[in-house]
Amino acid sequence: MAKYDLAFKLAVVKAYLAGEGGYKLLANKFGIPAKRTTACGECLLKKAPSFREKYSEPTAKTESRIIHELRGEFRLAVILEATKFPKATYMYWQKRFNETNPDKEIEKVIQDIFEEHNGNYGYRRINIELRNREYIVNHKKVLRIMNKLGFACTKFTRKSRKYSIDKYIYYYNHKRIKAKLTGMSPVEYRKQTSQLAA
Repeated sequence: MAKYDLAFKLAVVKAYLAGEGGYKLLANKFGIPAKRTTACGECLLKKAPSFREKYSEPTAKTESRIIHELRGEFRLAVILEATKFPKATYMYWQKRFNETNPDKEIEKVIQDIFEEHNGNYGYRRINIELRNREYIVNHKKVLRIMNKLGFACTKFTRKSRKYSIDKYIYYYNHKRIKAKLTGMSPVEYRKQTSQLAA
């Protein structure tokens, strides 16, 4: 199934709202394959208005911003009907467009800690470091902010730790003994140590 970018979806919705044609006509015009048309003749242009991609802000907020931009060209009732977006949700996010981020300072501190330790700190260690710097923040909030910023500690996975332990066990059982023997056979080493002890 092909993925369409936001600009393409916006162009399709604008064409639909301008009344340039129905689903089939717009599917042909914009080059959407015929196999994407359902049995009842409605193609996936119905899904185009949803704009559900990954954004840094909540999806409903992003959709509300797009609808707000379209309000200059079309009536709100027409846009909401075409996109099947709830009016109450639009009004809720419209009031919050200009709100400032209350966690901006904490986000900056978390980013500084993460970069200071070269990405070796996960949310637990960062939470401890925040407490050392006198920021009392819930660990779930730290985790949520780190997910939002895209920070994750990938230095210590279970496999890499297991590999490190295996390397140490091999060193302890093989290389350490060879270094201790310093080129002697085990029998010669025993004789030497028994002579030194006597």
